[in-house]
Amino acid sequence: MIKSNLEFPFSSIASLHRICLPNDILSILGEKVLNKFYHFCILKNNCSYSIYFVDGNPLGICLFSKKFSLAKFVKENFFLITCSSLRNIVLKPKNVFIFVDIVRLLIRFPSKLPEWELLYIFVDKSLRGRSIGRQLIKESLPGAPSWVKTLSSTQENVLFYEKNGYKVECKVEGRTFLVKR
Repeated sequence: MIKSNLEFPFSSIASLHRICLPNDILSILGEKVLNKFYHFCILKNNCSYSIYFVDGNPLGICLFSKKFSLAKFVKENFFLITCSSLRNIVLKPKNVFIFVDIVRLLIRFPSKLPEWELLYIFVDKSLRGRSIGRQLIKESLPGAPSWVKTLSSTQENVLFYEKNGYKVECKVEGRTFLVKR
């Protein structure tokens, strides 16, 4: 069952995010940053989202935003993000490359993208391959032009978006930007 834009604890969304996307930059930065991110997206930026439930448990989420400002989120949470980043670099030195990639990506951001961005979509691993992701996209933003940047340009990842009507716009620093017009 998919429900859209209902009141749901940010901590539950953040927990599912960390389980489904353990290598995502927000997961690496930790639970406090994830909770702040979802609070910022949903309450301050009026993001649209849909949650897939099985037996009352959230097992998939699709988050869209109109004119989302990552720069504004970073500015408002700079101290928390900086502390989390430094802690992670000290504990896991290989993560420094992820932060460098993100800075490069923001510098080379493509222009003329639709105003709706698919920020995140993820489904519990046990339910993947059952068209739940497709249902979440369709429910969250039916037919509106949107764009997405992948955090991983694996063929499987890009193929998922292409099957859902997105076309590759460009590739930058290992990330792929896809647009649905």
